[in-house]
Amino acid sequence: LLFENVRKCFAPAFGVSAGVLLGVAAQSEFLLALFTFLLAVLDGCEIVIFILGLMNSNVWRAGLKEFLTDTQNGFVGANATNFESVFWNYIQNNNQCCGVHNPNEWNTTMVNWTRTVTYFTRNFSLYVPLSCCRALQKGVPPKCVLTTELPNTIFNQGCLENVGWQLYYLDATDLRRMYGALIIMHTTIIALYIAYRQLRRKELRIYGF
Repeated sequence: LLFENVRKCFAPAFGVSAGVLLGVAAQSEFLLALFTFLLAVLDGCEIVIFILGLMNSNVWRAGLKEFLTDTQNGFVGANATNFESVFWNYIQNNNQCCGVHNPNEWNTTMVNWTRTVTYFTRNFSLYVPLSCCRALQKGVPPKCVLTTELPNTIFNQGCLENVGWQLYYLDATDLRRMYGALIIMHTTIIALYIAYRQLRRKELRIYGF
């Protein structure tokens, strides 16, 4: 998830920064001015996000919630091999959680998944994925398919709370530091460009342009 967020959030920053360097290398006043302006806009957005993150740490969890919701919609079932199914089966069973917020999400029409499982040629109905069931044993029907008393046989806590920052490999403090470092770097580039423009103006005045 960390690399997914780097791709979404930081790739534009690196792209614009590369554009500034391209303008310098090509000695193009137009490219330099254009990409520096874009960098200033991006820097402003980063500062807003940084301030909001200082005021409310839940801002940093927005990406985590979005990722979990998107992958949940791609869940197929216990035996499916697509990434979303493998991911959810792993985190639910390994972290003893169920759904993004709670198990009830799996019993709605919002998520389309295989709601039956076969044991010894007999089909059982599922209200939650098997990975939400407690005390799973290979080849043995779990209690969650043998009884309607689900609260006692499944994990009841949502994975957003239970898994949390493990998917980022960072906590909120680390993310704030990363954003802070980007803001400092981009602000420095903008300041250098402003200083460069001032020097150019002085040179033009000296030579009478």
